[in-house]
Amino acid sequence: MYIMSIKRTSFLISMVAILLALLAWIVPTSETARAATAIDPQPRSIEVNGLGPNDAIIKDPDGNSVPSNDPYYYWSHYNATYNWSIPDGVPIQAGDTAEFELPSNVRLTANLTNIPLLNSSGVQIGTYSIKAGESTGTITFNDVLSSTSVDRKGTINFHVRGTNESTENPGQLDWTINKGGWLYDYDENGLPKYVVWNIAFNPRGENLTNVVVTDTLSEGQTYVDGSVYAPTGSYNSQNAFVSDGGALYPKVTVNGNQIQFHFGDVSTAVDMTFRVLIKVDPSKDNIYNDNATLTSDQVTGDVGASVHYGGSGSGNGSNALGNAVLTKTDESGRPLTGAVYELKDSTGKVLMSDVKVDENGQLMIHDLPAGTYTLTEIKAPDGYELNTAPIEFTIPGTFRGQTINLDQVDYPEKEPEPETGNVVLTKTAAVGSNLLPGAEYDLLDSEGNVLQSGLVTNSEGKIELTGLKVGNYAFKETNAPNGYEISSELIPFTITKDQTTELDAKDDTNGSDESFGGAVLIKTDAAGNLLADAVYELKDSDGNVITSDVTTDKNGEIIFDSLKDGKYTLTEIKAPEGYDVDKTPIEFTIEKGQIVKLNAIDQKTPDTEVPPDNELGEVILTKTDEHGKPLAGAVYELKNSKGNVIGNKYTTDKDGKLNVFGLADGKYTLTEIKAPEGYEVNKTPIEFTIADGKIAEVSAKDKLVPTEPEKPVVPGPSEPGEPSEPEKPTVPGPSEPSEPSEPNEPEEPEKPTVPGPSEPSEPENPVLPGEPEYPNEDDEGSGTATSPEFPSTSTPGLPGSPSTTYPGGMTPGQVGNPGSSGTGFAKFPQTGDKTSILATLAGFIILIGFAGFEVNHKHI
Repeated sequence: MYIMSIKRTSFLISMVAILLALLAWIVPTSETARAATAIDPQPRSIEVNGLGPNDAIIKDPDGNSVPSNDPYYYWSHYNATYNWSIPDGVPIQAGDTAEFELPSNVRLTANLTNIPLLNSSGVQIGTYSIKAGESTGTITFNDVLSSTSVDRKGTINFHVRGTNESTENPGQLDWTINKGGWLYDYDENGLPKYVVWNIAFNPRGENLTNVVVTDTLSEGQTYVDGSVYAPTGSYNSQNAFVSDGGALYPKVTVNGNQIQFHFGDVSTAVDMTFRVLIKVDPSKDNIYNDNATLTSDQVTGDVGASVHYGGSGSGNGSNALGNAVLTKTDESGRPLTGAVYELKDSTGKVLMSDVKVDENGQLMIHDLPAGTYTLTEIKAPDGYELNTAPIEFTIPGTFRGQTINLDQVDYPEKEPEPETGNVVLTKTAAVGSNLLPGAEYDLLDSEGNVLQSGLVTNSEGKIELTGLKVGNYAFKETNAPNGYEISSELIPFTITKDQTTELDAKDDTNGSDESFGGAVLIKTDAAGNLLADAVYELKDSDGNVITSDVTTDKNGEIIFDSLKDGKYTLTEIKAPEGYDVDKTPIEFTIEKGQIVKLNAIDQKTPDTEVPPDNELGEVILTKTDEHGKPLAGAVYELKNSKGNVIGNKYTTDKDGKLNVFGLADGKYTLTEIKAPEGYEVNKTPIEFTIADGKIAEVSAKDKLVPTEPEKPVVPGPSEPGEPSEPEKPTVPGPSEPSEPSEPNEPEEPEKPTVPGPSEPSEPENPVLPGEPEYPNEDDEGSGTATSPEFPSTSTPGLPGSPSTTYPGGMTPGQVGNPGSSGTGFAKFPQTGDKTSILATLAGFIILIGFAGFEVNHKHI
């Protein structure tokens, strides 16, 4: 029983483990691998001189120049040097490159990688690299020389060997011991790790006893234990070692940098090699020396050799330097002192912030490196405006102390325009509010000083002043119109910027019972232009001349004041130049001290005599109310057919009359612009025509201003009447029902259309019991499962790649419900599919529960 329980428990645990494994496999992860790529900028090759194969200077290890016809044997050591230079003005930036080429008679035996080029201060200005066996190398500059533009030059030095492998005279084997070496193996930085030393001895195969080879290593070398290999053999006629297949195994003792190889007795030629671990400084030329000594009972000998790695390089440059001289003047060319400037480079960095112009009006800046600069004035000389325009200039890359001349002009300071405002004083009578022309005033400042005098109110009783500085002022009356007393009170006011101050002033009569009025004449031509210099004569009703030399001013006005009540006539006695005198008397009446406005028109003098029948006409307007009562005080504006205003304004007199004389033939309109008090303005234009100099008579009526609108009358009887008897509704249709008709025989109903082909399709395979149905992801949480789909024949997209949506949500090759998730029947989720984890977990839990039930049932 215990064994059965263990088996059942193991079975249950196994089932759970399998289900969890399936769950971990089915549920897709959201991680997507991405590859990052970086594109290195393309290096730029620049022009550098002195790097060709014929520019290389070849010297032997002793520093002697080697001619080009030297044999340059394969085993011979040489030093190669290039003196390079960059033309002035050629720009350099980090990453710029230049190639150098080896002569054909030398070769490189070891890779040289990123050998530094140092300037005189030990700062690296670039590197050079070349691989063993290749004939070209590359110099790569950093940005140190990017700020220089002249004198860019330097050297590169490294060790080479010859390329000549043959010899016409191999010589005899007249040596006892010989030695050579080479670099072996490289680390991840391209630096060599070992030197292999090759020591050959006993080339003639003599019988030697007690042979010991002592090798002394220079600093930076460490013998590698077990690296010795000493094959035996002989040398052929070309001095080449030929192994006989044998080898010797000497006893090796190491004492510091000295190594001894104990061979004992030797009767053949020996070609021994061993390795040493080396230290490499990539910033300098590394030289590894080795001296070997052979001792025996018969012969002795010694030999030295060296192996070189690395090289050296140099490079320096200077910046082109130039000077700038600025001359500061005024607009007349006079030198100005005291200006202060700021100097910036092309990046906007401030290099000098307080550069002053000297007493000669000059500013001097010396030793500026090549580049573009701006000088900007930050303080102007006293009394001059600041000139903020930057002065841009460039020091070329080829300059060597040359000077650029600059100039700038400053202009005197302009006085700021004062803040100003306006004032309008309107003068009226204290009683009756009649406008009073002819009142004379002085303008005073805030301290009582007279600024302007003789300011007289115009025909509208106004004094208008513009452009007064902001501040406090006062008007003082110095002369009142006739019949009025001078007001002793000052009229203070304040001028505000861009504002107009309105003032009112009133004068009392001087106590006389006799009232005085006035008249204002406006003189224009037929086009409405104001006419100055027209001379008039004024007479009273008895024909007495009151004044005979009154002239219209620049505004075409003549103002008559202090006129007693009565009738007067004005007659033009001299017309303005270019106009005819209008001798028609202008009659007017002064009543109760009123001011009467008059208008008169002069016609231009024609070039030829005007026919007598072409006389000027006039218009007479009669103004009344709706009941025919004459209305005085209605003001009208007269326009010709072109819409030009003629004259000033015309006002009806006490008889409601308005006369305009001297009108040429043509069409005109009169338009009311001000109605008498208590009446509405009648804005309807009154059109009339002057023909053959005749008088046109027109009339107009004004309505009283309504006091209160009438209440609307509500229609209907005052009292409700008896309601009438309502009409009976009419019932549609015949009065008696008609006989019912026999019903038609029912038609045979149409058979319902069965979707799909006319012949029945093959029945679908039934869903096997227990096969889970995958819910539609659009119906997630609704509890409704959709039918499973068949596997899609389309290729699943890679994770993270954009999916293409087709009409109805179908993808090419998909079968089944277009709105489903795309997970097919008996198909694991594909890349990019979304799997309902809840449904999967539910299935697993049911399966586990079922398994547990079975186990428990069997146990019972």
